[in-house]
Amino acid sequence: MKVMQIMGGSGEGGLEKHVVELSNAMSAKCSVVVVAHPKYEGRFSDRVIFVPLDLSKSRRNPLLLFKLLRIIKAHQPDIVHAQANKAGLIIASLKGLLSCKTVVTIHNLKKNLGFLSKFDLSIGVSEGVVGQFSDAVSKKTVYNGIPKPHVSHTPILPAFSDEQLPTVLSVGRLVPAKGFDVLLAAWEGINANLVIAGDGPDRQLLEEMIQTSLHLQRHVHLLGHRDDVPNLIATADMLVISSRREGFSYVFSESLLLETPVISTDVPIPNEILPREYICAVEDVEALRRLIEVSIEQSAIIEEHFTPIYKYAAENLTIETMVEQTWSAYQAL
Repeated sequence: MKVMQIMGGSGEGGLEKHVVELSNAMSAKCSVVVVAHPKYEGRFSDRVIFVPLDLSKSRRNPLLLFKLLRIIKAHQPDIVHAQANKAGLIIASLKGLLSCKTVVTIHNLKKNLGFLSKFDLSIGVSEGVVGQFSDAVSKKTVYNGIPKPHVSHTPILPAFSDEQLPTVLSVGRLVPAKGFDVLLAAWEGINANLVIAGDGPDRQLLEEMIQTSLHLQRHVHLLGHRDDVPNLIATADMLVISSRREGFSYVFSESLLLETPVISTDVPIPNEILPREYICAVEDVEALRRLIEVSIEQSAIIEEHFTPIYKYAAENLTIETMVEQTWSAYQAL
C-alpha cells in the first residue's frame, strides 16, 4: 500500500507534530509520501518520500492545484490523506480527478465542514471534533498518540515566596482560546503556586493582570517558551487546562503518560476521559476556582482516582495505538 500525506500549512504546532510522527511510524508498515512545505523536509525519516510543495498560499491557486495533481498522478498512491482543513479543501476540489481513496483528518473544532462529503473517510482527533461531521460519508475517531515523554532533569523554576505550597502547571500558547486570563482570575485567593509555560500575543495582558494583584505576584510566574515541558509536568503536583476550546490537547496526554493528575474545563479530550468531578464549565471563573481548590485539598484522593486513568492513557494515547488505528482504517478502505 502507498499512502500520501498532504499538509497545507507552514506553522509549528500539534498538526505538524502529528503529521511527522504518523508518517515516520507508518513508513514501517507501507510506502509513505509526504507533500508539505519545504521547511519540514529534514524532520522525516529516510523511509519517507518527501515532496516539497508550499501549500500555505491560496488554495484556489490554479497553478498550485495543477502542481499537486501532477505530484499525485506521478506517485499513484492508493490513499491520499489530507491533514486539517486547508489540505482537506484542496483535495476535495481535486476529488473528481483522483482514482484513489481519500481520507481527511480534522484537528480542531471547525465550522463549514461540508467538504467532508467528498472524502471516503473523515477522521477526528477527538469525539468532540467528530461530533461536527454531519456531512461525512464515513467517520472515525483516532486520538493523537504521542511517544512516551522523556524526562531528563528537574527543571529550574523562578523562586516563589512560599516554596512549600503545591505547584500547579498550565501549558500552552498565550492566546484567548487557552483561557489563561480566566485561570489568573480564578487564582485569586488560591493557596498554591502556579507556573504557566508558553508564549504568545496575550503575554502582555497576562503580565498586567499579575502586576495588578499582590496575590498573583507572589504565587504566579509566566515562564515563557520552554523546551523542557515534560520535565515541568513531571515535577508539578497537578496540571490545569483552562481552555475555551480545544480539538486535541497534547499536554493532556503528556500529563497522563507522566502520571501527573489533570483538571480541565469542558473541552475535548479531557471531557471524554476524565470523571466529571475533574471538569468544570468553560469560561466560568468561580467554577474553575472551586475545582482547583477542591483538587488541591483532595490531592491524596485524586492520585488514587487517577490510577485507572493513567492505565487508559498508556493503552490509548500512545503513538503505537494511533498508528494501528489509522492503519486499520486504511486497510478497511
